[in-house]
This record gives sequence, structure tokens and C-alpha cells, in this order.
Amino acid sequence: MIYEIDLLNEDDVRFLNFETDSFEYVDGSVSNPSEIKKNLMCYFGNEYQVTSQHLQQIVHKKLYNVYALHKISQMYFLKYNEEHKYGYHLDNFPIGGVHAHYSMTIFLNDDYAGGELVIKVGDVETVHKPKAGKAILYSTGLWHKVNPVTKGTRNVVVCWLESIITDSFMRSWIIDFGRYIEAIPDNGGEALEHLRLNLLRQYGTNV
Repeated sequence: MIYEIDLLNEDDVRFLNFETDSFEYVDGSVSNPSEIKKNLMCYFGNEYQVTSQHLQQIVHKKLYNVYALHKISQMYFLKYNEEHKYGYHLDNFPIGGVHAHYSMTIFLNDDYAGGELVIKVGDVETVHKPKAGKAILYSTGLWHKVNPVTKGTRNVVVCWLESIITDSFMRSWIIDFGRYIEAIPDNGGEALEHLRLNLLRQYGTNV
């Protein structure tokens, strides 16, 4: 599963970009000493702690119910300058202090070239470069990479989320059910019917 989420409003994006300017970044290879990874990372410091707690509160408020969250991992603020990249890899387990079911990338800017998040589903590559303030949430077990940045700086936050639901099939459908309920003013009724049909396909038997 892959979801694009409207996570941050303009004020949130402005605040986070302002705060991260004062962060102390280190070589990203400290978390994965590999030739495939080249970026900068911040995960400590007084300014980091305040900003990270602020962002965790937003994630908790926006995602807790629909995505059936149990724990939110430590936040990692990343910078990808020109020629920075992260080749195909799988996230560790556990990671960031949680037994992750979801990985999430939160985009703080969009004024750069390259730097797409690429997630492989089966043998198909899906490419993601959303607007600032959006987040891409996806199953932690999927192969993914960040294409080289060719111009500007890519500012993102990554974290991992642990669900209260361990069964991946039921977790997926419960998330969809929650998202459809949120969409009722728009097309939620039609979406709920799609959910009903898919549950029939899963659990129905020939008679």
C-alpha cells in the first residue's frame, strides 16, 4: 500500500523550514555506512527536540485513528544536496525504536530537481515527488530509493509507524475504511461500496 497524505499546512511548512535552518546535520552514513547512501541527517540537539515533538504531535493528531497507530518512531530530518541520493534498500526491523509497519516521508519543500522517492511494488516502480506539506506513507517492507538531486536541496523528514494491527490484510482494509469514512462528503458512499465488494471477494465462497 502507498498513500499520499495532506499532512502539513502552509504555516507548519514555514515553521519547520525555519527551524531546520539552525539544525546541526551530520553525514547520513552514520545510520547506514554504504556507498548507496549520500545525504545529511539531523536526529539530535535542543532545536531538533522541540521541532521533532511538534511534528510528532501533528502526525499523531492527523493519522492516529485512521491508520490505527500504536507508536511513532524518532524523527529524522534529512537534506539531500545536489548529487545526493539513496539507492534501493529495505528499512531495518525494528527501526527508530518501533516495530515498523509503515515508512513515511514528509516533504518540507518542492523547489528542487530530481530527488524523487521511488517505491517498488512487485516489479513496478512508482515515482513520488509531491508538493511541500504532503507525506508519502507506504509499507515498510517495500524496496525504495531516492533518485539523485540534480538542482537545489531536498528537505524531508522520515519516520516509521507501528500499528496496533499486526495482520497486514486487515490493517490495509481498516485503513481504507477509515479513509472512506473521511471522504463521505465527497465520494465516500461509492468508496464504501468498493470496500464491501472487495471484502466479498476476499471472504465470499462459491455456493
